[in-house]
Amino acid sequence: MIKNIVFDVNGVLLKTELTGCLDVFNWSYNVKEEIKNILKSELGGQYLDGKMSRRAFLKLLLKNYPENRTEINQVFTREFWRQIMPPNDDTFNLLKELKNKNYNIYILSNMNKDMADYFRTLHNVEEHLNGAVFSYEVGVKKPTHKIYQFLLNKYDLNPLETLFIDDIKENTKTAQNLGMKIINFKNPETGISQIKSLLSEGKALER
Repeated sequence: MIKNIVFDVNGVLLKTELTGCLDVFNWSYNVKEEIKNILKSELGGQYLDGKMSRRAFLKLLLKNYPENRTEINQVFTREFWRQIMPPNDDTFNLLKELKNKNYNIYILSNMNKDMADYFRTLHNVEEHLNGAVFSYEVGVKKPTHKIYQFLLNKYDLNPLETLFIDDIKENTKTAQNLGMKIINFKNPETGISQIKSLLSEGKALER
């Protein structure tokens, strides 16, 4: 029986995936690809994991990519996350509904501090959570096994009683390997329907 529900944030509770957010800028394809590569690089991973402050990250980016100074200064700001990652109201409403039905609600997300601070301002979300783990706090990110185990240990969760919801299959695969039930969240319409169906049937959808 499922007692605990763990939500991802990007692509589930927020509408925009990290690299897709660059489409809001009127840049050339090459510049967008360069910035995406920065986000996906080891340096970007250190920032996302919380191993590097935003100030230190920006300093290194501007040193290594001086030709993209304008774009870097536009992207890597606190306000940037507010502009390009609006809440998915339907999924937030589902989270609240499930909390009211006495499920324990948790967050497990790859986020730096700036992004997490922004997320915490939405829908009074912390009032509806039993706990949250962000990658910047732990120093590793999904799909690394360690961050899932950290969540399970911190809140004393039984993986067999836990549903994990994420839009990236690599992330749900790790959760499944640990014994959690999973849903691969593709979009709000089908994702919310899958969640409700799974909980009503008391079993996991593993596709």
